[in-house]
Amino acid sequence: MKLHLAVGDFARNIETGWLGKIVEILPPQKVWINRHEYFIEVMANMLGVDTLAVAASGLSWEEALSDNDTQQHSLTDLMLAR
Repeated sequence: MKLHLAVGDFARNIETGWLGKIVEILPPQKVWINRHEYFIEVMANMLGVDTLAVAASGLSWEEALSDNDTQQHSLTDLMLAR
């Protein structure tokens, strides 16, 4: 079973259901809560899948990638899509 997401994987945001392909994983960054506390966040740049094109035209996820739908998501908010 695959536990980690990687560039090239399709993933869904667990909160919104948005589906996309990971095109870049950014280096870990500190997110400051206040002057003394922070947490580490790892973000992924993603290219969206036009799910309407998949449903209506029978395109594969790869064929339905949408150049005008780019988003950035935390890896902790993503799960591998199947």
